[in-house]
Amino acid sequence: MSGRMTGLAHTVHQPVGGAEDAGSERRHAADLAFEIAGDATAGGVDIVQVFAQAAARMGDSVWVGYIADGQRAACRVRVGQQPVHSGGDRASLAVAFDAALLRSRIAAGAFHPGSLILLDSPGGWPAPNPLAEPPVSSLPVCPVPFRALASRIPAFPQGDRIVALGLLTWIFAYDPALVRRLLENRLAPRGGRWVSAGLRLFELGWRDASRFVPRPVRAGRSPQAALAGRVEVMSGREALALGALTAGFTSCVVRAEHPALQHWAQSYAALGGRVLTMRDAFMRRSIMGKCGGSPCLVQAADPGFTGPVLVVEAAGAPVELEEACAPGTAGAVLGLAAACGVPRVTLRIERAPRVEALWYPFGVDPLAAASGCPGGVRPVVLAPTTVEECYHFIGLARRLARQYRRDCVVLVDAGLLGAVQAWRSRPASAVWTESVGDAVIEDDGSTGRVDNVLAGLGVEQAPLEAFVRRPAPVGGEAGDVLLVGWGTTRGPAEEAVARLRARGLAVSALHLRVLSPLPRDLWALLARYRSVVACELQEDPQAASRRAHALANLLRAALADGSFTDGTRAAPRPAVTAHRFASSRFLAPAAVEDWAET
Repeated sequence: MSGRMTGLAHTVHQPVGGAEDAGSERRHAADLAFEIAGDATAGGVDIVQVFAQAAARMGDSVWVGYIADGQRAACRVRVGQQPVHSGGDRASLAVAFDAALLRSRIAAGAFHPGSLILLDSPGGWPAPNPLAEPPVSSLPVCPVPFRALASRIPAFPQGDRIVALGLLTWIFAYDPALVRRLLENRLAPRGGRWVSAGLRLFELGWRDASRFVPRPVRAGRSPQAALAGRVEVMSGREALALGALTAGFTSCVVRAEHPALQHWAQSYAALGGRVLTMRDAFMRRSIMGKCGGSPCLVQAADPGFTGPVLVVEAAGAPVELEEACAPGTAGAVLGLAAACGVPRVTLRIERAPRVEALWYPFGVDPLAAASGCPGGVRPVVLAPTTVEECYHFIGLARRLARQYRRDCVVLVDAGLLGAVQAWRSRPASAVWTESVGDAVIEDDGSTGRVDNVLAGLGVEQAPLEAFVRRPAPVGGEAGDVLLVGWGTTRGPAEEAVARLRARGLAVSALHLRVLSPLPRDLWALLARYRSVVACELQEDPQAASRRAHALANLLRAALADGSFTDGTRAAPRPAVTAHRFASSRFLAPAAVEDWAET
């Protein structure tokens, strides 16, 4: 089924009886996206994460992303048969707690014509349609007394969100016992009264859903496709924080001030990590008090720590010039990391909104550094594409930095920070192998021996390039156009390619998880296409132009390293260009499709 569904007609059926009967006759659609207009948290529990975990357990692939609209936020949730890596083009269902935010989302074209709107009716039910004026009059509105139902248990703040969770459980025919168990686990730290009140609110929404919703919706895979074993469900921000602690980074150095960094630091600190800022007095004392006053980056981050240090920064974030330049401060010390002989792991957030007129004046652009570092060693640049990779790539970067004595950068798309995804738990080595093959040596003591040998030989750069695996393109191994991207461009590009190839266009997509070093044989793949396009998101014109040109230069360098002769004459090289897609929060597949058609 095409991702461009028109309304709910493709994805609904009439229930046979009540909630129990509706759940027993589940029908499936290819995928469906819906939005929650308003805050989705209640009692410290995000109902979206509970829903996502239930979706994964029931065999659905799920993607969640948050869309900022001024000071308010809407949440896009998409479930489907196949793995989904984007929010799709438009939603077919809305659960609205904020009528003004709903109006804004409808005006932005977020919904299909005929989408079903479940709108809170504070005065009870039935209620007149509060949106009965253009441009909302064409959308069917079902008033649901979320707050009126939640008022039966007034001790639970924002209990209407838990009621909505029960309603969504019935709509998608998920096992209510499973959702109750997940909700109970989330509320357990707050005590038995919270658990009891939350479960009662959930029951109100689930049992009364058939009174308010005219028809249930079915989307996703069959129950036989449910994920087996342990299922992890978390946001990208949580995955990065937990992954850093799991990798052994008990402390981190935050280089700049940016809202995205502050939110990540809060998650990291909540899990037990120690956050050191550029103006941290303890850092200055540690720097000057260890190693006879020499710039020792390891002790600055965590006294007694013997491995690489974790540095966190965001593109477009300003810093104090005095703090960055003053001798003995963290800014000066981080600039001397190479002189200390300590490799550095940098968690860099890109595609985040610019917060000030002043750009970070001393941060090195990892993409530009990867495309050419005269007189120095190029950093390793990893770019996760999923929340699971956000969790595992921090550990991979630490192992590579220690084993190959090279600075490593984990380049994180800001769109992944708020995204929520589910995956089946598996060993970290299985994820690492997909990108860097056998480059990582098992930590059984052999790593230390390799380090000693490299140090004795004076080798600064081990041949990591030989291990990086070339990713497989989506579409065809040859054709007219190859779209190359990283981060959150993966889902929209791959979906657009599937639609374009169905119409006979020779378009393919390639997603890079390792931007530096590139696979040695990447040029052979690029040479099979007439045109190679570096795809970028334009949240800010200056930053997008910088990233697009850097990625295009990396691809041109890869082509220059290859041979283009067929034995008698030089074969033509493909043209490498860059295109920036306008995007306010996340890229829709239709935008890529429309551009490729032109």
